[in-house]
Amino acid sequence: MLLQTTRLRERGKSLLIAERMALPTTASHEAHEQEVLVDARNVARSRWPNVPDGELVDCVRLWAKAEGVRAVIVFDGRAPERADDVIGTGGESADDWIARAAARLRVEGRAFWLVTSDRELRGRAGAERTIGGGSFLRLLELE
Repeated sequence: MLLQTTRLRERGKSLLIAERMALPTTASHEAHEQEVLVDARNVARSRWPNVPDGELVDCVRLWAKAEGVRAVIVFDGRAPERADDVIGTGGESADDWIARAAARLRVEGRAFWLVTSDRELRGRAGAERTIGGGSFLRLLELE
């Protein structure tokens, strides 16, 4: 396992992403970009005051770029913007949307990560790796 430290600069602010686990190089990861499903409201509410939606989206994108992964940031209800990597679930809960996406990825034989502190969702999703909301905010230096 390779641990690295990366410093990113965005809008005059330095983000340090420290001791990141490098992605394993397996056939499934080479064929498909590693997907990370992010339970946005759960992560944003892992600190007080809550992380503003736009700031969370920006920081997750920087982290995903540094990690070489595809993050899908899932919001209950309305998303803060329209983009391929930002999902608003409308009348469906983010948990249900994420569980369906996880099931699809499993059927496709694709490993994925999940970012949430929700134990019930973790059980439903069955991700290869889970990262708690507070731990993820520490990675993003948003704690």
